[in-house]
Amino acid sequence: MKRNEEQLYEQIDAYLNGTLSTEEQQSFEQEMQADVALSKEVAAHKELAEMMTVIELDELMNYSKELMVEANQAEDSTKGKVVQMGEREATSSSQSTSSQSKGRTRTLRSVLAIAAMLLLAVGAFLLMPSGQSSQQMAQAYWEETSPLNFPNLRGNAEVAAEQVQIKKAYDLLKDKKYQESLNILNAMSSNASEEGLLMAGVCQYELGKIDNAIPLFKQVINNADAVQKDRAYWYLALAQLQKENNEAARKNLQVIVDKDYRSYSAKAKKLLEGLK
Repeated sequence: MKRNEEQLYEQIDAYLNGTLSTEEQQSFEQEMQADVALSKEVAAHKELAEMMTVIELDELMNYSKELMVEANQAEDSTKGKVVQMGEREATSSSQSTSSQSKGRTRTLRSVLAIAAMLLLAVGAFLLMPSGQSSQQMAQAYWEETSPLNFPNLRGNAEVAAEQVQIKKAYDLLKDKKYQESLNILNAMSSNASEEGLLMAGVCQYELGKIDNAIPLFKQVINNADAVQKDRAYWYLALAQLQKENNEAARKNLQVIVDKDYRSYSAKAKKLLEGLK
């Protein structure tokens, strides 16, 4: 069944956010390998998604608007050139112009659609309800946070035994089978990896066992070699808000801001304002 553009963008977003099932993910990756245009489309979405974690919210809003203006101007320019062509030139080059126009139209539509999605995402974030309790705010931000994603574990059948187990747990977590994922992680050695600790913490959080999640996030933070401390600080702060330990949560949110952890600094600032 052929997808329309909206369905395609939704599937790309689901793929990049790690919310596809294992079977859907494998099928989509095979499709990308066979379709160069699709692969480029996914790369463009990924690049823009990464920008969202780097550009401040006000800059992102302006950037999105500029994208839409430039795309519209480019489309108007293309139409103008075709109109101005003489009948003879237009006839002789109609096949070439038609082919190029189709390519431009698809590209422009992609840019416009992505820019619109950026505006909607920022707008939803800025309009997040105020006057909520710390627990309500924590849950809203938890649900808004992008899911765990470990692309280095995908489809790698030759990794170490521990990594194979982590991948199994990761696939179960993606399918929201938190207890099954946790069972695998708990059966692993005490020297669990950074990814394993984060996943176990997320599972505990989703199962409502916040007290069990907090020390797991702290273990990642206390690991000098950890590369995902930003995510661990963010998860820890949200878990502490769920326990109404607002003072501790503020300290960890401030760490995110002070260290300029780009993936979460804008959210941390916004959440700190809401806690005042």
